[in-house]
Amino acid sequence: LARGLVQCAHRLVQNEDRGIVHKRLRQPAAAPVSFRESADGLVHDVGKIAVDQFIQNKPGKLTPAEYEHIMIHAQVGAGIVKPVVNGNVVARMQKLGRKLARMAAELAVMRHLSVGAFPDYDEVMVRVSQESAIRIKRNSYSVPTRLIGEQVRVRVFELHLEVWHGQQQVLRLDRLLGEYRHHIDYRHVIHSMLRKPGAFARYRHREELFLSLTWRKTYEVLVEHEGNRRGEVSYLRLLHRAAMGMEIEVEAALALLLEAGEVPTPERVKVLLGDMEPTKAPEMDAPEVDLHEYDALMGAGLREAI
Repeated sequence: LARGLVQCAHRLVQNEDRGIVHKRLRQPAAAPVSFRESADGLVHDVGKIAVDQFIQNKPGKLTPAEYEHIMIHAQVGAGIVKPVVNGNVVARMQKLGRKLARMAAELAVMRHLSVGAFPDYDEVMVRVSQESAIRIKRNSYSVPTRLIGEQVRVRVFELHLEVWHGQQQVLRLDRLLGEYRHHIDYRHVIHSMLRKPGAFARYRHREELFLSLTWRKTYEVLVEHEGNRRGEVSYLRLLHRAAMGMEIEVEAALALLLEAGEVPTPERVKVLLGDMEPTKAPEMDAPEVDLHEYDALMGAGLREAI
């Protein structure tokens, strides 16, 4: 059998009639496969007589060891046909055999490549600290105090974070770039600070609770006139009023009192603001959309294109 295969390959290599080769390959004469490529393919397949028939006919996926075994056919074929074909063909077959052997070695250690899309985010589970904060990628973020001690799920996107508690998204934050930075929203911690005002002096992110220069001057004036303890409580009461949705109004009242040389106590701010309610977003009715105009516009554009 091997001798017959070698003789057949030798005749194909020596045959100069391109049409006969393409006919035997069941390809049209105009196919872009060259005569040299066709002959090489038939000759190097001779080596398959050295491959285990069970592996050749295996219906399922080959193991790495089986694939490496089946790749020896090119080298074996080169050795068989070497006495009867020209040296260039043998050299090309040997080169192909070496390539196949290297490919088999690489495939044996490669892992399966998933064809699914990569997720847009990484998801981590973290527990909210007693300071009402979570730590993500070596950066700290404040969350509402009602979540203290709870496990939350954080989706880490490229530019923002989503904090989920159970099946509900409770927060969306801009992601901090770099490491050892923090994002503290005073609205998240002010309620717990009012319950334990003594914690304000030791709070590690206390600087984040001075919203502007006006607020820092207010704190200094309150401490100077009321003492540390009472001054800190008064300042926290002002922050609490601002957190109710009146930050701009409270800061404007503080600026007026400081300019007038008065102590900006919560009572004085309340008198200035009166019964003012927090600013609410105006309610707007959803507009009715008439899709017939869009369809008409699309129809006119299609007719012009045609």
